[in-house]
Amino acid sequence: MVNGDTLAQGDIYALVRHHERAGACATVLCAHVEDGSRYGRVILDREGRIERFLEKDASHRGAALINARVHLMSAPFLDAIASGQAVSLERDVFEKLPAGSLAALPGHFNFIDIGTPEYYASAASVLQAW
Repeated sequence: MVNGDTLAQGDIYALVRHHERAGACATVLCAHVEDGSRYGRVILDREGRIERFLEKDASHRGAALINARVHLMSAPFLDAIASGQAVSLERDVFEKLPAGSLAALPGHFNFIDIGTPEYYASAASVLQAW
């Protein structure tokens, strides 16, 4: 599943291989960004699984690992989501799972969130630079 308001140049094949090896219900592609102030952050445990999600914090300065909004999910996990009352994948599903339930594939790749009019307007120039 890919959110419609983000663009990520992560390696989908690597995501599939990582998901298969991890044996998790879902695997989240995570991007290292230079400025994490406008994103929620992802905290990993020692095994590289998602320990928790931190809410967006405009006072955060510096680099961060974020959810790139590209997710690979097992069929049973998708069935469980479909049978529930989830409105937001991140808040109603991911954040309620026990720590370590989700695998993460962190990477350094081009990422843009086009979910605001300002960032949407800048998308064409960003894509040309890629």
